[in-house]
Amino acid sequence: MDIHYNNARDPMTTQPMSWPHSLSKLGAVLGLTTTLSLASGLAYAQQEPEFRWRMQRYTGPETAELFETFAQQVKQASDGRLEITLFSGGELVPNEQLLAATGGGLIEMAYGHGAYWAGNFDLGRIEAGLPLAWTSLDDVRYLWGELGFGDMLDEAYAERGVHYLTPVFGGPYELLSKEPVESLDDMREIKIRATSTLAEVLDPLGVPTVYLPPEELYVAMSTNAIGGVIYGGAFDYELLKLQETAEHYTELGLLYPGYVDNLLVNQRAWDQLPEDLKTVVSLAARDLARRHHDWFEAGTRNTLQKDFFVQHSLPDEDVKQLTESAQALWDEEAARSDRNAKAIEMLRDMATTSGRLQ
Repeated sequence: MDIHYNNARDPMTTQPMSWPHSLSKLGAVLGLTTTLSLASGLAYAQQEPEFRWRMQRYTGPETAELFETFAQQVKQASDGRLEITLFSGGELVPNEQLLAATGGGLIEMAYGHGAYWAGNFDLGRIEAGLPLAWTSLDDVRYLWGELGFGDMLDEAYAERGVHYLTPVFGGPYELLSKEPVESLDDMREIKIRATSTLAEVLDPLGVPTVYLPPEELYVAMSTNAIGGVIYGGAFDYELLKLQETAEHYTELGLLYPGYVDNLLVNQRAWDQLPEDLKTVVSLAARDLARRHHDWFEAGTRNTLQKDFFVQHSLPDEDVKQLTESAQALWDEEAARSDRNAKAIEMLRDMATTSGRLQ
């Protein structure tokens, strides 16, 4: 799955049923009213924190305000007992080492992406999002909650000395192209930038692909080195100014949410917190996830309303072909562990029930 170097990720606003705390309690627990903010501000300013955490995210300065709000909420709601110092991508450790750094206690908290450590974490690519794994928020809510994939991640991350706090579900993952694309046949006529994971699905269908890092996409599209790019959604493409290079935006049905991130906490640091602070952190994390989601979805809507792009979509039959082509990749992931095999079985049951897979 593509890792967006300059975008925030966000989860759904409704948490899986297996996680008990309701977001409706957030205002009361986090103490976000003006009166409480002023009162607690005076209190925590005059005392030393009982707990000091370092948190690194893999994203850059574009998400700073979202995370600063999270840290401030925790500080206020804890009356200054828990203070979180924030670091952006790569400041303390390389992003691919965030899991190891969190489990080892170098940092207490991380905002990460499972694909970064998929090489030594069996569920990493499945968690991050395999092509055609899900196509709606209802799918991921059902997978994480009802089917128990969230519980599997709890177990897997606990083996690494990490408490899995919450998923962060992202936005669209669509095609931007110089020419109209409304079928797989159209896709076969252009060279498309795609990740190696996605290429495993497209190449067998005769769609030519090449990988380029995000910073090279503008030049590649401007010079016709490639005719299309699959990197994210409309908001991503505007951030990269790719609307200056192409105007055709095709909904592929490959994956929505297009990526899943996570919020992780060092297990020892988590165990040291009293129950009331665990509740504060849990609810603040879910609120951060919600705000990420709102920010990203609003950005996507705003971009599409600017008339940068002519919108297209693939027919259902072509989406079914893509899903069938993805099965070899799913099989590869299933073979990595018994746990992976169970997760892939969940994905196949969902795809069969929805009619995407025969």
